[in-house]
Amino acid sequence: MGRQIAALDASGLALNSSYQILLIPNLFKIITADNGALGLVRGEGNFRVIFDLIPREANVKEGSSVVTTGFEGIFPEGILVGEIKKIEKNDVTPFQRAKVEPAFNIKELNAVFIISDF
Repeated sequence: MGRQIAALDASGLALNSSYQILLIPNLFKIITADNGALGLVRGEGNFRVIFDLIPREANVKEGSSVVTTGFEGIFPEGILVGEIKKIEKNDVTPFQRAKVEPAFNIKELNAVFIISDF
């Protein structure tokens, strides 16, 4: 696998791995913009995006924006990924998860910006 670099469209986020654009990478660290809840984002196929492994006690809300943390070294901090649409939480698991609506429309993606150094 080649070096990973970040690629952005005009309104959102995509990932370049070995210079092949992937719309949502397997996993990357993410944070909510309003209260700093930390978790991982992953794609589930059919353009579904999941914000996963959020600690159960974290106060995440529908409508909150999720942004990159910069921790993984692929994306700079603060890039908008999307908005939380539905939160899944129960008393059995130690984590909650949320469905995220991506900040970009895959059907309208026609150009990206490549971030090679930050």
